[in-house]
Amino acid sequence: HLLSITIPAKVKKIEKESFSHCYSLESLSVSSENPFLHSDGNCIINSRTKTLLLGCNNSIIPQDGSVSVICEHAFFGCSKLTDIAIPNSITSIGDEAFSGCSSLTSIFIPASVKYIGKNAFSLCGNLKKLIVSNDNQFYHSNGNCIINTKTKTLILGCDNSIIPQDGSVIAIDKNAFSSCCSLESLIIPASIIKVSRTIFTSEESCSGPCVELINESEICISAFCPIVSPKIPIIRYTQHDEKICALQGFLLYSNRFSGEIKDGYSREVIHHLDELLSFVFDFDAVQAIAFLANAGQITAKNLEPCYLIPAQEHHAPECEKWLITYRNSICK
Repeated sequence: HLLSITIPAKVKKIEKESFSHCYSLESLSVSSENPFLHSDGNCIINSRTKTLLLGCNNSIIPQDGSVSVICEHAFFGCSKLTDIAIPNSITSIGDEAFSGCSSLTSIFIPASVKYIGKNAFSLCGNLKKLIVSNDNQFYHSNGNCIINTKTKTLILGCDNSIIPQDGSVIAIDKNAFSSCCSLESLIIPASIIKVSRTIFTSEESCSGPCVELINESEICISAFCPIVSPKIPIIRYTQHDEKICALQGFLLYSNRFSGEIKDGYSREVIHHLDELLSFVFDFDAVQAIAFLANAGQITAKNLEPCYLIPAQEHHAPECEKWLITYRNSICK
């Protein structure tokens, strides 16, 4: 395992993920003659942009103002990093910057931070305490949750989190509770109108969170499945990926929808059917197959090539069984 890195004087640039998967690093240094990069506190820093490019298990982020940005993946997989002090000079924390830092137990976000990237602290399974400075204008903390103040989106939770019920949270971000293996119960307040697909993930060493989801909202909840509210029309989802995710959730919970909202989802399902079928078979979602049959999408002519054979290929036994029974009923 690579334990140390020394960057010579002639290196001008370090590309992103140049040292990815070097999870055992303990020492980082840059030649004192390098005019582009420097090292401090076992961190490699772009001197001009003040960007921390790479950290390791023994890093201490400089507090002297020489760092304003923590690059994406900078500390990715530093599983032995037990403590990190984010200085008040930091304005941006990149995507997955601390992802996989599984020994971290607490995080303090200072007032200077304006941006926290996607999955910045995902797979940090031992987090117990999440705090944001009271002076931060972009994020705040409440109930051991980190929340985007403007969008009212909970971006990070931990084993001790309690989602605020004061209306300050209306959405839960993807992977917000990743690797919360000790989380036993989570109340979804009535104020929540959107929960991103897969709010929980689990490390290989963890069997996944055994969470009792106490749902006080109208959202259809499933920790590892798409989630959608039967009160939100499909036209509200303007991004293609969000729409497909909502349609997937609808196929799993179509019986909870009614009226014009259900009609809208039904039309969009048929329009995007080619993109949705793999999901149906991957989840062995027999209720989705029954919905498609009732919608007239499964016929004697297309049943076998478009549905039965794919169900067999995806190892979806419940769908396969239902389709065989349906084939026998329509072919009499």
